[in-house]
Amino acid sequence: HVFYIRGSLRLGPIWKPAVIIWLFIGVAIWYAVPWGAERGPVQLVWPSLPYSVLLASMAGFGTGLAVNFCQASPLAIGGALFFISDAAIAARLFKPALLEFLPEAIRADFVWLTYGPAQLSLMLGARMAARR
Repeated sequence: HVFYIRGSLRLGPIWKPAVIIWLFIGVAIWYAVPWGAERGPVQLVWPSLPYSVLLASMAGFGTGLAVNFCQASPLAIGGALFFISDAAIAARLFKPALLEFLPEAIRADFVWLTYGPAQLSLMLGARMAARR
C-alpha cells in the first residue's frame, strides 16, 4: 500500500481534499466494523485502525490523482475496490451481519470479486497515468 501511495505521488499532483475525505471514510469504517464488535479477534481491533487509515490513504491518493488526470481514474476505482475488499474481510471477522445484504451465492467470494478487479485497476491506472 505504501508503494501504491508512493507511486501516486510520483505520477503528478494530488487533489488533497480527496485524501482527507478518504481518511474520514477509513476511520468511519473502522469505527463501524471492528470498534465495539461483539465477536472476532479483539486483539486486532486497534491494529486495524492504522491499516484502515493506510488503505483509505491509498484510495485517497488514487482519487486525488484521478481528479487532476482522468487517465488515473482506474487508480481511484482500484483503491476504492481494494478498500471495500478489506472492509468485507473485517466485516466477516467482526460483524458478519453487515454482509447479509449480499446474495448468499456471492457472499463467500465477495472479497475476491472486489480484490481481483482492484489489483487490475491499480496496475492499469498506474500504467495509463505514467504514459500521460
